[in-house]
Amino acid sequence: SWTEKWLAFDNSYFTTIPDDKSDEELLKLSSDKIVFKDDKFRPFAEKYQKSQDDFFSDYAASHKALSELGSKFDDEVTGI
Repeated sequence: SWTEKWLAFDNSYFTTIPDDKSDEELLKLSSDKIVFKDDKFRPFAEKYQKSQDDFFSDYAASHKALSELGSKFDDEVTGI
């Protein structure tokens, strides 16, 4: 897993990935580490690393926006 408390919903992903002292057995792929190196995503990764409240707030807003978009399925996919 990426974090020690893998069933908890919190910002520990953002605190664990850059931590060189964290458990060696935790999964840290290059695609995870890049969030702290990419110029466009780094500000978000650092923000969520510092503030779980900001992570929760931004997550809630994004989840709400995606939920309100709804889902559309082709008849072939649903079998209707």
